Amino acid sequence: MKKVVAIILSFTLLLSLVACKKSNSIIDQNPSDQNSTNTNKTDSVENTPNNQVRTPEISLSPVEITTSPEATEEPYSDDILFKQTATIEETVLIDNDGLKVIANSLIYTDYWISVEVTIENNSDKDMTILSGTYGYGCNSVNGIMISDGYLNCDVKAGKKSREKISFDYDILLFYGINEIADIELGISAYDGDDYIYYPTSMIKTSNYNSYNYTNINPYDFIISKKGQTENKHSVKYSATNKLYDIDGVSIISELFIDDKYDNPMFILEVINKSSSQKEVSISDIEINGIMVCNGTWSSELINPGKTIFYETNLDSVFDKIYWDYYGVKEINNIRFNFGQKYFYGDKKIEDVKIEITISSGSESADTSGIVAYDEDGIRVIYKGISKGKYDFDKSLYVLLLIENNSGIDIYIDDDDVSINDYMADAIAYSTDISDGTCGIWIMDLNESSLEKCGIKEITDIDEIDFTLEIRDYNWSNKREGTAIIKIEKW
Repeated sequence: MKKVVAIILSFTLLLSLVACKKSNSIIDQNPSDQNSTNTNKTDSVENTPNNQVRTPEISLSPVEITTSPEATEEPYSDDILFKQTATIEETVLIDNDGLKVIANSLIYTDYWISVEVTIENNSDKDMTILSGTYGYGCNSVNGIMISDGYLNCDVKAGKKSREKISFDYDILLFYGINEIADIELGISAYDGDDYIYYPTSMIKTSNYNSYNYTNINPYDFIISKKGQTENKHSVKYSATNKLYDIDGVSIISELFIDDKYDNPMFILEVINKSSSQKEVSISDIEINGIMVCNGTWSSELINPGKTIFYETNLDSVFDKIYWDYYGVKEINNIRFNFGQKYFYGDKKIEDVKIEITISSGSESADTSGIVAYDEDGIRVIYKGISKGKYDFDKSLYVLLLIENNSGIDIYIDDDDVSINDYMADAIAYSTDISDGTCGIWIMDLNESSLEKCGIKEITDIDEIDFTLEIRDYNWSNKREGTAIIKIEKW
């Protein structure tokens, strides 16, 4: 995923301890953004291995809901559970284009395992060497794609650099990985003109020949009592239905968990059985019948023969502080588009709409509230005003729901906002709403704008007016209207 997550369960606690590490949460960045540059694909010493990939028994029966076991009294232990026995021999990962990358050794600390590498820039250009980035985040451990192993270093022409590519134990242990059999690294280089994406290279450890890849079962570990206790998450839903199976890429299980920070995490187990590196994506996310994300939310790379646990933090997609306003007490239903394309080249597989019913609650949008606009099948419904999530955020957020039954897909934007008849510099990003759907629309009343209008508290706001600009997807049939929110005082 330019992911994330591509796991974030305990990363935040370690952030202050780890130099130059990235966040493992999924962000809205797309690896294909860098793919538009000229690339030079070269051969490494050893490309994707023929690892055995876990092929679970797939149930095609109706989805089964698995509730999480009750929490145990056993306290969470920070003791290192990771086996620090594996070693490696010196391995040349890249020797091309004047760039040479050598894996020298494995280094164990109390918190992570690092691959020590030597980078030699024998070209006539200065280079930036990257790994684990959202432009080319395709590292794996023991056949599981891992959103870690970050590297970003500059190496002058004719110079060398010693670097460490690190993987947090907590991230590995979330999947039940407690020893290293192999590490596959995706490395890219930027020479000031072009990005060069080198094929992934595998480092085999001393455990490689004895490691049983068929026993890799992160899904079972995540839903197990042991996994939930050690990682301090709770499983709300789990199923092993095959939701998607196209062109060698399959979704074979799905999970909904609350992590140790009470973040609602939606996880898909995706296997790439094709011979090509694929980029998978999630877009157009709906929760309980409400569109909460238009367009692509995130994307992740999957190497051939590998598995990824593709995470989506729903609190990042649709902030939990707004859920009650929109009538979302719990997540009953999720819909989203799942897509894939080849990382090398432009071949893209058409997106597929996937729907998962998590509980028996309502799957329809709550359309109650003050109707601020109602014309030609388009309604703007006022749901409330919320403060910011953090103390430093002094904005107020006007929460709106757009209901589109106009017969066409629309884009909607705002202009000329006023609060209590005073003009305000409000921000509400344009959004698109497909016909027959409802979607969130949030207007930001920033601190300076509130001061200008004499607003100190939410209760000071009596009326909000703004102009609506509505058009179709072809930038035609543009029309305007006025939305008026008269706030009832109790």
